[in-house]
Amino acid sequence: MYDNKTLGRKYSKKLYNAWTQCKTGFTFIDACMKYIVDMKWINFRARATVVSFATFILGLPWQLVGEYLKKHFIDYDPGIHWPQIQMQAGTTGINAFRIYSHRLLTVKTCFNCKVDLKSRIFNLPAGTF
Repeated sequence: MYDNKTLGRKYSKKLYNAWTQCKTGFTFIDACMKYIVDMKWINFRARATVVSFATFILGLPWQLVGEYLKKHFIDYDPGIHWPQIQMQAGTTGINAFRIYSHRLLTVKTCFNCKVDLKSRIFNLPAGTF
């Protein structure tokens, strides 16, 4: 398992646990993570969004994110999985950063939800960064 010493950088275990337990407080991200755990699969856009969110918004290392997801994807293929994790985390250097908007996807996919997007921006516990 990766830890702060192995990775050479610090990350919040509290945020990692919130992400893996579907309790980030971001409806779309939590729903995607629950779907991944329950169904063992999710479409490409949702995969990209949860990786982008975990790495850019929560500041989690891409290695940790990839390890967690590989355990849950029924279609895990290392030759596809790891390059995609790195690409969505912005570590490959060949593409511009791809930060998928969980806010926009919530609006586009949650037809019956009443989501106050202005109050949901970075709704993280104080002192987590």
